[in-house]
Amino acid sequence: NQTISVSNANMRTNAYGNNYSVASGAATSNVAASGNGVSGGAVNILGHRGQIIGQTNAGASGLAIAAATTAQTMATNINKYTDATGVTATARTEAQVIFDTAGSYTLNITSDNSTAQTVTFSLSSVGTADGLSAAVTAINDQASKTGVTAVVNEAGSGIVLANQTGNDIILQDTATVNAGLVTVQKAYRDGNGTLTTAGATAGLTADNTANYTNTSGYVQ
Repeated sequence: NQTISVSNANMRTNAYGNNYSVASGAATSNVAASGNGVSGGAVNILGHRGQIIGQTNAGASGLAIAAATTAQTMATNINKYTDATGVTATARTEAQVIFDTAGSYTLNITSDNSTAQTVTFSLSSVGTADGLSAAVTAINDQASKTGVTAVVNEAGSGIVLANQTGNDIILQDTATVNAGLVTVQKAYRDGNGTLTTAGATAGLTADNTANYTNTSGYVQ
């Protein structure tokens, strides 16, 4: 079991007027399915109206962030103090998925949904938008249930999954053997809106053992 996650110590949402900074804070670790690898800590909020300093259980300064908190929850907590700070935050989760072999795939997706949603598709090729279109269609057909959408990446070499509200995206393979390795890597948008991958990759090997990857979001 592998997780792609953001460490809150490296996730910053600082606003000065209209300026903001984004840090992916991505790292890969082996954790339980209910965890995303985010460790507890704190975020200081400094805006044009004022500053919010909270306390974690350890006594560090900043708005307390519990371990395994989603980016969606982080943004919600930051926005509770918007009237005092002038700072607003949004959350988003993105993951790049690469398939190494054409053929059939079955994956479970969990994000907004509490029960995993299964998607099955067959790829005619793994290096073109047309070849990957079956994966995009299958995932988007279940978007109303999972909150996860898919597009082909700019290079046409894989797909990018997104949850627009910052919930974690969990991908799981099943006892049905997939055609090839599925590689997942956290992605985020920089200040210019450019999609960038971050941290190590995590893989779902083509075997009959069910494993998963968990991608946490980012706040800006």
